[in-house]
Amino acid sequence: QKCIALIHRVQQCERIANIKKFRAPYLAEIEFHVKCMQFERGSIDEAALVPLITQYFARFASRNASCFADLRTYLQRITHHDHQQTLVAAIADAVDDASLACSDEYKQPQQPPPPPPPQQQQALCRALRQKTSACQ
Repeated sequence: QKCIALIHRVQQCERIANIKKFRAPYLAEIEFHVKCMQFERGSIDEAALVPLITQYFARFASRNASCFADLRTYLQRITHHDHQQTLVAAIADAVDDASLACSDEYKQPQQPPPPPPPQQQQALCRALRQKTSACQ
């Protein structure tokens, strides 16, 4: 528990610039869990591994193509059909959430540009009057 708490503290550390964009502390958490499971039980608790993989995927898949290579070893450890289905559903949800977030950004109405300052408006009006009077 102390080690996991330390990993979580590193993940949240504000003294490390941009810590949330670094994959290492999150991969360390997954790897640590896997090694502890192997040491304590001699096997992997797939049900405990699925949420860690899903969280990692949700955090990094849209930002970093290496996310898939990072997870490959852990995905291969999920062998039970039920756990595979749970993982696929969770990843699909994460993809849907990311897609919704992206589409919402594009759906938001764009604000019209602010009107030019009064001096610029007056200058534009004068230029328009001169052009229209020149055309008559």
